[in-house]
Amino acid sequence: MDKGLKTLLIKWINSEYFVDNVYKAFTLFVYKVIFCG
Repeated sequence: MDKGLKTLLIKWINSEYFVDNVYKAFTLFVYKVIFCG
């Protein structure tokens, strides 16, 4: 993997927004599964 990309990924994971982003993505996924089959 590109070193710059890996560093960016680590920064993103360590950021306070990571949990919020995962929660939003998961909620959207569940919503799609429930309402769209």
